Amino acid sequence: MTSKVIFLFGVTGSGKTSRALGYAREQAALGVRVEIVNADSRQIYKGLPVLSACPTAAEYAEFPHHLFEFLALDEPYSAGRYGREARAVVDDIVARGAVPLVVGGTGFYFTALEGLPEVPAVPVAELKARYGHMSVDALAARVREVDPDWWTAANDSERRNPQRMMRVLGVAEVTGTLMSGYGATRGDFREVYEVEQWVMMREREELKARLRERVDAGFEAMKAEVAAVMARGLTDDAPGLQTLGFADLAACVRGEITDEDAKALLLKGHVGYAKRQETWGRKL
Repeated sequence: MTSKVIFLFGVTGSGKTSRALGYAREQAALGVRVEIVNADSRQIYKGLPVLSACPTAAEYAEFPHHLFEFLALDEPYSAGRYGREARAVVDDIVARGAVPLVVGGTGFYFTALEGLPEVPAVPVAELKARYGHMSVDALAARVREVDPDWWTAANDSERRNPQRMMRVLGVAEVTGTLMSGYGATRGDFREVYEVEQWVMMREREELKARLRERVDAGFEAMKAEVAAVMARGLTDDAPGLQTLGFADLAACVRGEITDEDAKALLLKGHVGYAKRQETWGRKL
């Protein structure tokens, strides 16, 4: 019999964590063990749990959680690595007789878990020679032109990551293939596992109200954790610092904008991100 794996994709603020825990509780009452696997590219980092909306300590304690808050803020991470590590976690959960519930808002992570083929290699030196002189904004404009499908699917950190964007351009211009095309090819995941897929979205105004409540309730904690991270002296290009809202809160901590301005920017950023996530949700 094929083992079941559940994919729960949801836009930011839709209530993914509550839904996942509610399902795990329901199954526990029936004698079925559920373990939760992260599929959010921001919740892999440790140091910004409130800003990235990680589960609380009490929520972690209820059921086993995997691939949450395990990575240093300055450590790079790729979808390919996620796919390999998440597959190993899922295989282990199933081998122990439990049901994996993969939860997150990074659509490409779900694709990576199902298996990505090897992307053609482009030497780093060649990438730097071709694109190293370009600003982040110039790289972004070029990527939107060369591989618009990749741009649509990318998360915020990928869209501000020069190395990632140079890789996309290199694959397209050096090999003649598109990075986005590699994300469309799946491995044997669905042959091995029965995938039950859930997508969580909400009406725009309801979602906006939920996000406003999140920003208002968590603002001081978010600001405090950003101040603590800033005190560590990490460089601005550290991967974990590309978390949505970090730059706005950092400006607030430095006194460059007011708390109310920061809250407005946080809300605007999260609403915009949710719109982009909806694009992924409709594809799943």
